[in-house]
Amino acid sequence: MNEDALFEYPWFENYFTEEGRDACFIRERGTGRLLGFVMINTYVRKWDSGHSIAEFMILPKFRRNKIGRKAAFACFERYPGNWEVSPSYGSEQAYLFWKHVIHEYAGKNDQYEDGIFLFSNYDLTRER
Repeated sequence: MNEDALFEYPWFENYFTEEGRDACFIRERGTGRLLGFVMINTYVRKWDSGHSIAEFMILPKFRRNKIGRKAAFACFERYPGNWEVSPSYGSEQAYLFWKHVIHEYAGKNDQYEDGIFLFSNYDLTRER
């Protein structure tokens, strides 16, 4: 975070210009009020191919209302296949959020190794 309280992200522009990257605002239905954002890319460490949550943030005053869960599920549904999610290093809250969301979504068919949740939703999205 810089002195103006802005988070500088060196790859921000790339999410709007490069294939394999996607950025989405999370907005409230009806009002369009901004609730957060998510950035997804195809940089994965444990799979040959797949998607990864690069950044995920729900504004603090909107947390604990299942908004993050709904947004995560929408991301998983949008991109069938292998997924890697790395909770913010050292954040127990982020770890617990992702553990709960991924277990609920993947039916506990996930792994956690080297700080990364791994799962595939290929069969899950075909069944829905």
